[in-house]
Formats: sequence, structure tokens, C-alpha cells
Amino acid sequence: MSQPWHQASCRRPDVTVAGGTPFCSACDALADCTSVVSHSGAGIPRVPDLPPGGIRNLSWPSSVPYHQDDDYQPSMGSAPGAASVLLPANPATNLHASQGPYAPLETSNHIRLLRLSKGDLDDPIHGVLITASLDDNSLDFEALSYAWADESGDASRRKVTYIGRFWDMLPVTANCFAALRHMRRVKHDILVWVDAICINQGNHTERNSQVGLMTRIYSSARELFVYLGEGDSQLEAVVGALGAPFRQEELADPDLIQALFRCRYFSRMWIIQEVANAKTAVIHYGAKSARWAGLAKTRLRSLLGPRVVQSIPTWITAIYNQPRHNAVDLPRLLHITASSEAADPRDRIFALFGLLTDAASHGLVADYNLALPEVLTGYAAFVLLKLNQPWMLDRAVCNNAQQLPTWVPEWQ
Repeated sequence: MSQPWHQASCRRPDVTVAGGTPFCSACDALADCTSVVSHSGAGIPRVPDLPPGGIRNLSWPSSVPYHQDDDYQPSMGSAPGAASVLLPANPATNLHASQGPYAPLETSNHIRLLRLSKGDLDDPIHGVLITASLDDNSLDFEALSYAWADESGDASRRKVTYIGRFWDMLPVTANCFAALRHMRRVKHDILVWVDAICINQGNHTERNSQVGLMTRIYSSARELFVYLGEGDSQLEAVVGALGAPFRQEELADPDLIQALFRCRYFSRMWIIQEVANAKTAVIHYGAKSARWAGLAKTRLRSLLGPRVVQSIPTWITAIYNQPRHNAVDLPRLLHITASSEAADPRDRIFALFGLLTDAASHGLVADYNLALPEVLTGYAAFVLLKLNQPWMLDRAVCNNAQQLPTWVPEWQ
């Protein structure tokens, strides 16, 4: 949630930066970033709880033929996991945060882009949100791909960006902040798409809609800016060598390559569809960069041998060789991304939909109004009934810890 800091009477802000802090000479106000950071909390929206009575009202995904048993009367005291009949869904309740800089989007094809203001590396991050249609073929923007948490695992929104002509304060994670610092140009503004800023994370309806557009967003971006991190001179040198064909001797140490793939970025679930849908992806570590193709296993195998190649996440080769898939591939994709992580456990499944060419036709769309047991049950029903893959029943463990029906695997 963004936070204004001007006097209420201020209508024509005149903002300058002194000592790294924005100041408005029109209303004599100074931005106090400590107030917004101290109330920002974690960077991940809350996962809703399962409704009382267990899984009784599921209609997701829409292609699954759920039905109602008129004789079934669920008991509020019965084990939630025992529910075996699924009823039509009730209208979802949307959780809206204060709108702040987030004007409503005009149509389902509209997105926000951040016009990232030019500046030096240590200047405050400032930008203006604009709306644009993905149907506009003249759009020229970059997309940012990064891990919300930094290498220490900190995903709290403790850094402040400034949005709009009033420079409203919007907290982001330290890793997002660092990525924007490196992405920003010194001499001119650029248009970028970054999920933490361009999506109103407190509005479930908008979040559902925008996640459904991510395939188009990443495929429409001119370039994907992949941010791995900063602070390790050896890893910075490795990335520089990957981007320079005449510096292969710097890749001679397999331990450094393995350390590169231990960067938190490569464990993040969402990056898989981001990279798969990108026209061009460029990885950045500190001041060095290299094209994503430099990470292809075939190239690294010829340089480093099989021991190092085995440490590379399985999905990198799978996506590099075949970036687009069909719904029938969903169980296999879930398997090869088993080591990937998501702060929101529902994204273990939702993040794969952007790899499927036929996801929408099967009703495979992210719905953040659903509780985790509902997502797991819907996925299992889809695999069993629509993909006709009964092997899935062998994975069920009859464990009600997740409040699941007995035939649904936990997939954790």
C-alpha cells in the first residue's frame, strides 16, 4: 500500500531530493520513509483459510464436471477432508486495499507500466505509473524478473520507492529495490513492468486478472532483465565470462558455476514462465551481464563436464529446449519443477499455467480467492477427470493435515 506524505492542502507539489530524501518546497513536507516501511510487513499477500465445513463449493478449474448430491448434508463437526462432493462455487469476496496510485484498469487487456525515472545508482527510485493495452503493438518496455527475497531469505518490504508526481511512498523488498537500481538508466527514463509495483497486490480481482496476462506481458516485452543479485565479485566475473566468448578460461572453476546456480533466483517458481515467454532474456549480476542462452546445459557441458551440469536445475534444459507445452504436460512440469519454491504455496501450480498454450480453454487460471486445499483438489480433479491419469491416486496419503479429500495428494 502506498502512502502520501505531503500536507493535505498541497495541490502542486514541487519535489526535490536533498541528502537522499524527497522534500516538497510547496508544502514544506519531508518524506518519512520509516513510517511506511515499519507498517509494510511481509511482501506476500495472505493465503485465505478454507471455509467452514471443508471443500464443499469448488468449481475450479471450470472444465472439471463437478456436481451436487442432494442427499449430502455436510456436518460442521465432520472432518473437512471427508467431503467427497463438490458444489457450485459461491461468489468470491474480493479484498481491496486502498487504491493509492492504482487507478482502475480500463479493460482486461490493460496493464500498468512504470516509467522509471532516470538517475544515478544511489538516487531514490522514482517512477510514474501509466496504463497501456497489450493490444498496442507499438509498446516498447522491459520486464523485470527477480526473486522477492534476497539471499538471506528476507522478503519484507523494507525499501521505499516513490510513485507519481506526489512521490507517494510504496514499499518493496530489498531485492526488488536493488534490481530497479541496476535497471535504471542514467540519462533517460524507461518503461518497465515489475509485478510488485505494476499490480495492485492488495486487490484479489486485479491480481487474478493480471496473473492471467503474464504470458502476454513477458512475450510482449522487448527484453527480460533477469536480476540475480550483487556483492560477490567472483559470481560477477562468472556472469561476465558467460557473456564473453573469448573469456572461457574464467569458467574453469566448476565450484563457481555451482555457486551461481545456488543464487535464490534459480529456486523461484515464477521465473520459469517468465524466462520461457521472453523474447530475449539477459541475466545480470552486479555490473556484469550475459544472455540466458549462455546457461544452456549443452554449452556448459562442453566446458565443465557432467558433474557441474547435474547441479543445474532440471527445468532450465526443459524450458530451453521446449518453451511451450499443453495441459497434458502439467503433471510432468510439476515434477521437473519440484525443487522450485514459491512463497505462496498455490503458486506451485498457478505459476505453470503460463507455460501452457491451452490453459485458458481448460479453465486453468489463477484464482487467489481459493484456499490451498481447494487449489490442490481442483488440480487433482483435473488430472484425474480431464487428463484421464488415474496414477495420481497412488500419490494420495489419506492425510488430513491439509484438510484434503482422501484421494487428493498434497503435492508439497
